[in-house]
Amino acid sequence: MLPGGFRTAYTTQGVSTYYTANSHTYRNPHFPGVVKCIHAILNHLILPPGAAPPETELTVFDCAAGGGEATAAVRGWVGRVMPELLGASVYASDPFTNELYEERVPLPTDDPPPLYIDLTFISFALHLCPPTELFSLLYELSRHSAYLVVIGPHKNPHIPGGGESGWVGPLMEVLVKKERVRGRVFRSVNF
Repeated sequence: MLPGGFRTAYTTQGVSTYYTANSHTYRNPHFPGVVKCIHAILNHLILPPGAAPPETELTVFDCAAGGGEATAAVRGWVGRVMPELLGASVYASDPFTNELYEERVPLPTDDPPPLYIDLTFISFALHLCPPTELFSLLYELSRHSAYLVVIGPHKNPHIPGGGESGWVGPLMEVLVKKERVRGRVFRSVNF
């Protein structure tokens, strides 16, 4: 963990400067909580009790992918829960850590995602979006993804859940207290 934490580094160096200097060594200290949170969300959304397994491959976009923590959690869940029933196509993008993601996962980050995707994950990153750009980002994502999963240590940023941002919800929240990880799920109004 950083002395003073990530918030101090972001404040003193700026997000862009921090990741330019540390993109090859970044590690999310909340990774175990991220995995638990994503697995709980996937259990509820993709394979709820009594439901038949999906017949098509799950398509996921790991937005602001960091070191691939969300991708690893999704792939681990699919491999453990439904290996013979369903695969997962994962697409990822991160302006700062593409090389780290490709090294750790390894999947390319330059493949554009398809026009429509099932789930978009933004893990420990949406709070870094400038407030003036947040609405545009959320609305554009709602035009291409059925569900948005926002994972972080708190409820920030606030996402209007009445549809004006392109999303309704949160439909569910998962809190992994020990690891200080919270996951919120929103459904697109444009999909």
